[in-house]
Amino acid sequence: MMAAFAADCKRPVAVAAKFAGLRRERVCDSVGEMGADDELDLSAKLEREEWIQARRLPPEEKIFAGPRLFESACRITLAGIRHQFPGASEETCREILRQRVEYQRKLEETA
Repeated sequence: MMAAFAADCKRPVAVAAKFAGLRRERVCDSVGEMGADDELDLSAKLEREEWIQARRLPPEEKIFAGPRLFESACRITLAGIRHQFPGASEETCREILRQRVEYQRKLEETA
């Protein structure tokens, strides 16, 4: 099952590989052979590497990291929306994205 996951999720695996400093093929191969404990271990290592990289950023770069991360998340979400609704226009996809962002904001306000 994990091999199918890795095959279907090349982009997230490539992003994870970038943070871990690994080649995508190596991560995909190892994901297919991993058990649940190994997945958690890899996830923890990747998260730790992200924290280390974030701490090394100078303060002036940290200020711009938030908007860049938001833009990146929007691009990834838009790609998912396009995949979910292949016949939708760009305008429709952006409206769905806007609705999802607004829904998330409402959830955060009530939490």
